[in-house]
Amino acid sequence: MQPGRIFAMPIETPDPSLIAPPAVSGFSKFLEGAGAPVRGFRYLNRNPGLWRFAIFPLLLNLLITTAALLALIAVAVWFFTKLHPWMTQSLDDVATWIAVTVEVLVGIVLLALTAIVTIVLWKILSGVLCGFFYGRLAEQIERELGATDDELQPLSLLHELVDTVLNLTILVVVNLAILMLNILPLFGGLLAVVCGCYFTWYMLGLDYLNLPLSLRGMRRTKQFGFAHRHRMHTTGLGSAVFLFGFIPVVGAVLLTTAVVGAVLLHRRIRMHHEPD
Repeated sequence: MQPGRIFAMPIETPDPSLIAPPAVSGFSKFLEGAGAPVRGFRYLNRNPGLWRFAIFPLLLNLLITTAALLALIAVAVWFFTKLHPWMTQSLDDVATWIAVTVEVLVGIVLLALTAIVTIVLWKILSGVLCGFFYGRLAEQIERELGATDDELQPLSLLHELVDTVLNLTILVVVNLAILMLNILPLFGGLLAVVCGCYFTWYMLGLDYLNLPLSLRGMRRTKQFGFAHRHRMHTTGLGSAVFLFGFIPVVGAVLLTTAVVGAVLLHRRIRMHHEPD
């Protein structure tokens, strides 16, 4: 028996999410991607022996996301207790609408920068500490679904580290460029938030789909092509990952089950949207 294949007996009953009618519209594909963590949770509950592969990265996620949430709370408290009174006093001699506009713009920029820094730190820690265990969990799910040794290439710690650094570099550079939209009058701030969210969700979704794709030896350039063809699925998955990343306890569980959901989503896409 090969390492990591203790529970690798192919399941006899197909997963309901794989054989359900395929999503057709863009929004339904987005919802299909966003629901991946919940479907992953259900899958683990139907196969409880797999929880032993999920428990360690789950606990790591709990620690990391709790630290990230505390950092965001600390910045918010600092803004309202220190920066807000200082700006109110500094802008006391200008028109009210100007003072409010300046403070709102500063708040948006500060929030965006804080979000970027938080995501960077979160991704470094989760990518390095959890990535290897995510790879093991994804491989185990693939084997449960019937994948053979010829199909899969086990992921290494070096692979996870390189992917984490690459994803973070792209994420930070593009989000910094998007921040420049704040200089546009009227809707610049709103446009920056929308574009920043979309791109962040896209990269987070690709980060999770990277697991089943890399297990099949797909290089990063081809992974971007896959994600572009299925961008609504990808951004939907990423939106759920982004949201759950800041929810204590429950979020840590669903970030881990998102790995399982990403494997199921990849299988579903291949089955219904990208047949061989």
